[in-house]
Amino acid sequence: MADSISSDVELKKEYETLSVFLNQQRPNNLTPREELHIQAVLQWAEGRITEATRSWQTILLDHPTDVHALRMAADTYLFLGRFPEYRDNIARVLPVWEAKRPPLTRYDIFVLDFIHNFPEKILILALDV
Repeated sequence: MADSISSDVELKKEYETLSVFLNQQRPNNLTPREELHIQAVLQWAEGRITEATRSWQTILLDHPTDVHALRMAADTYLFLGRFPEYRDNIARVLPVWEAKRPPLTRYDIFVLDFIHNFPEKILILALDV
């Protein structure tokens, strides 16, 4: 059985520490982006996976090259079996990443090609890093 905050005492303690940190730091010391990252982790730990993904997507609206938000949203979509959302998640940020020559992994490219049948032109650009 996977660990969760309801069954793992140490994990629950870490969850509570992060939650207290968020509430204490929120007014002055965290950027909205940092706050959203922490909220997403807390949402995930609470089993509110779709809400966590929305938080990462919100980050990507203003910071499309945030690797952590992109990866967590993508991995979550794969975990949930929501392949169209996975494809759209990558497609929304791809133009910005293309301009900055993103470090897409061969795994990302495989998924785009095999599962989503992405256009060859995009895959060739992604490989030309």
